[in-house]
Amino acid sequence: MTAATPSLPVEPFTAYLQRRGTSATALTAGEVVTATIGLLRGCRSAHRTDEGATWWLTAHGRPVVVSDAGAPDVVSTTADGLDRLAALAPDRTTRDLVARAGEAVATRSPREWEAMERRLFAHADPEPLVLGPLTPRATVEPPVVTPAPLAGGVFDALDTSLLDDVRRSLSRLREGWLASSRIRAAVIGGALAVALVVAAVVLLPGDRGSAPSSAPTATASATTSVVPHPSATSSWPVDERVPLSDDATDVARTLFAQISRCGSDLACRGALEEPSTFRRESLLPDAEHADISLLENFGGVIVVRVADATRAQYVTLVRFNDRWLVRAVETVADQPS
Repeated sequence: MTAATPSLPVEPFTAYLQRRGTSATALTAGEVVTATIGLLRGCRSAHRTDEGATWWLTAHGRPVVVSDAGAPDVVSTTADGLDRLAALAPDRTTRDLVARAGEAVATRSPREWEAMERRLFAHADPEPLVLGPLTPRATVEPPVVTPAPLAGGVFDALDTSLLDDVRRSLSRLREGWLASSRIRAAVIGGALAVALVVAAVVLLPGDRGSAPSSAPTATASATTSVVPHPSATSSWPVDERVPLSDDATDVARTLFAQISRCGSDLACRGALEEPSTFRRESLLPDAEHADISLLENFGGVIVVRVADATRAQYVTLVRFNDRWLVRAVETVADQPS
């Protein structure tokens, strides 16, 4: 019997995930990064995105696309595979990254998927997928303990002399109740006093101290934390602050709206501009409603083009202390293509 060719598909990816999910060997963050990057790059390099396709694994654990006329298109299949993979992620951070990658595949253009790859490489170094052998997860049912029935009644466990003392005390109390009106008056008066005190506490207005809430008990987690660091296989600089293109345009539009609300208040506008010597012209009127598109994305610095029916501007925004500020504004003459 010959060994399988390393590039030959040997198992559907969804079947592998199902097999892995029921095994005692949990996926690591590095394995999840390997599978996610493989699906992203394979989908981006697919020749046809409108034909049916299915994801398979090779003998070396590399995801490959196989044409399948009865399956959804490769983009839908990739997004579904990433959703299934996210459900098996070992921790919340990894699960969120894979879920965002699935959303990017379904809603964004392929050139924007590289931002997700950078974030995945920063989260954990890729590790080869463990294909087998996989031991099924063992389930141990807790033993059911059936309490032994009592041999006699409830009072069988009490001492006989103690029961006699209790009976005699009750008899004397009953006789005193029937014979003495003073005892009856005292008992009834005490009961009325208690009832009046309770009614006063409940009905009278006033601030009542709220019962102290019990502090939640911290439960120690046994999960291993992964310190983000760049991978040697990544050729991009790692920056968690890198926004995707529509995020960048939203940042610019929000900032322009804040500047517009400042009106003629120079102090208000100055708080939204970087104190620099870069050339800064006045923004287009109503810039937040103009046509805004991303030109460059350097992580903490982005350049957008803002245009209306008459002219266009290049606006540079810089991130400073978790805020976005305007660095430069310059009117440009768009050259014909």
